[in-house]
Amino acid sequence: CLGGGTYWGLCRLLLGAKTFKEAMALGTEGDHHNVDMLVGDIYGGDYGRFNLKASTVASAFGKLVMHEELQVSPADAAASCCT
Repeated sequence: CLGGGTYWGLCRLLLGAKTFKEAMALGTEGDHHNVDMLVGDIYGGDYGRFNLKASTVASAFGKLVMHEELQVSPADAAASCCT
């Protein structure tokens, strides 16, 4: 979990967001599921042994490691930072 200042700083550095409002707009427009690896991506569904739902984030930005050709929109990257 990131604080507001860290989130804004990352969005400014990596995505070119000039204001906090712009960074928040990016985050709300994006879909972190396109970037983050979820428990369901690994196990094909919920992981009952540890009571983890398929929608639980297992690795922020994890799909970038697993899919070298993955194209990530700035909005999806921002959404990953605020999930």
